[in-house]
Amino acid sequence: MLELIKVKYDQDIKNQLEKRFIAFDVETTGLNPKEERIIELGAVLFENGQAVQKFNTLVNAEVEVSEFISNGYVTTNS
Repeated sequence: MLELIKVKYDQDIKNQLEKRFIAFDVETTGLNPKEERIIELGAVLFENGQAVQKFNTLVNAEVEVSEFISNGYVTTNS
């Protein structure tokens, strides 16, 4: 189960995080963490609010990926 942890930052740490941080993206075969597999990992390094370096790789999940997932399911509110 996911556990949320609250962390208090002083202003200096907050300023450093605003200058440089990495955002991660994990794509999976579905939403159930007990049954689904990771299929793609991505990361972007931000410095001073600008993306300066990107990383992306596919992962062999060793299962068939549904068309729904492989098409990058997009929903629209029409």
